[in-house]
Amino acid sequence: MNQLNVAYTGLDLHATHSEFGVIDGHGQQQQRHALATDPKLMKDWLASLSADHIFLAVEEGPLTQWISWQLNGLVDELVVCDPKENFWISRSAKKTDRIDAVKLARLLRMGELRTVWHPEQKNDRALFAATAAHYITMRREQVRLKHQIKSRFRRWGVMDVSGETVYSMQGRAGYLEQLTDGCIRTQIEALFTLLDHTIDAQSDAKEQMFRLGRGYEEIAEFQKIPGVGPILAHLFSGIVQTPHRFDRVQQLWRWGGLGITDRSSNGRALGYQKLDPNGRSEIKDISYRAWKAGATQAKTTNEVKRFYETSLTNSSSQTNARLNTQRKILKVLWTIWRKQVCYNPDLF
Repeated sequence: MNQLNVAYTGLDLHATHSEFGVIDGHGQQQQRHALATDPKLMKDWLASLSADHIFLAVEEGPLTQWISWQLNGLVDELVVCDPKENFWISRSAKKTDRIDAVKLARLLRMGELRTVWHPEQKNDRALFAATAAHYITMRREQVRLKHQIKSRFRRWGVMDVSGETVYSMQGRAGYLEQLTDGCIRTQIEALFTLLDHTIDAQSDAKEQMFRLGRGYEEIAEFQKIPGVGPILAHLFSGIVQTPHRFDRVQQLWRWGGLGITDRSSNGRALGYQKLDPNGRSEIKDISYRAWKAGATQAKTTNEVKRFYETSLTNSSSQTNARLNTQRKILKVLWTIWRKQVCYNPDLF
């Protein structure tokens, strides 16, 4: 390959083998190269590229964070992008690893990639984020197992399983005794064992999350907002990692699942406006739980509740008022963190 001024490089990343594709500043394909997914081999190959400037793009996936930490300092810019936006690649009639890598390089050159933020290197914040994500995973797994346990009981004729008693150590024994088939009883006991493990794992994750969150001053400020308790404060700080990843609060809203779709053609709307389904459900859930804890208290009032009631008066529905309040909560969290200021209830 001749010496290039700029090499736009796409990496199609897989667990065992990966593919690089290179185009120049004029959009002409220069090179394609397959090699094992080994950081040393990838580093050596990038170092051998004859180019003054190297820009590298890779789609978000299970291996992306790890490989980006390995390769980040070897290129002028490493872009992690959202694969859902790359329809030209995913829906093409001709789709192979070699073709995908070159197409990714072309999209990089045209500036048509939607960036997914990652920390530049492994650090304490990244470990904190992993712990927060693990806590949420264990919480969701408990919900799934609880639904499965009740469904299994009802399938075999044990109908009255409403409430939480069925999950307790003492309560579950009475329900299991109602099963007449030993093999079914054994199966549901196995589900209870899995549920107990997830409860213990969530408790361990909570302790670890609180320990890793010590020293992050924004967490204490978050908890001054009505409805934002210790768990929500730690989860928001852990998942977001840094407020500076967003230049505008609207970016946080869209990333957090509270952005509005805007689809039109020839001046006409394509369907009704709705929430963007591509956002992070964890952030939307944090804002919802904070709204519910802060704005739905019957006997007390606070700034979150007052904002919600005002929005309810001015908006067309309870849903719009709730979403407005959720966005406001995220904006306040982001603002006091980004500006490093104390929470002021008068400014909510």
